[in-house]
Amino acid sequence: MGRTLFARAEGGRCRQRPLAATLLSCATMCLGGYLCLGAMQGWQERLLLERLPLSVPPLYLIGTRLVGGIMLLVLAVGLWRLRQWGRRGLLVVAGVGAVGYWLERLVWGRSDYGKVAMPCVAVIWGISLGCVGIILWSHQVRGYFDH
Repeated sequence: MGRTLFARAEGGRCRQRPLAATLLSCATMCLGGYLCLGAMQGWQERLLLERLPLSVPPLYLIGTRLVGGIMLLVLAVGLWRLRQWGRRGLLVVAGVGAVGYWLERLVWGRSDYGKVAMPCVAVIWGISLGCVGIILWSHQVRGYFDH
């Protein structure tokens, strides 16, 4: 996490941005964009979604993806600009997102595939939350964010 990428102007001098924070910002932006695109496609295909035997209304699926995507895009900008609110916000949203995902899966998930894939999804969530936490809580990265 000591490697750096891209310069950041700070009071007339340049500071290097931590590579881990840059990569996390890019990954957050990609995930936010992916969720927004999913919401747009869901909106375009809402008539088809209404005919499917879903556990939740299609507008719920579209809305959660849109809100999640917009939040992640805003937080990605905060991470890119090394703002403290972006760092703290991503820590909160990652935790809340994980809890929300698992509540949805346990309450509304009824497919056989969902039950089979649950251990793999749990490992992926654990690795993702671990990476976010390690990157954003490390002293090397925290020192670059404004206070």
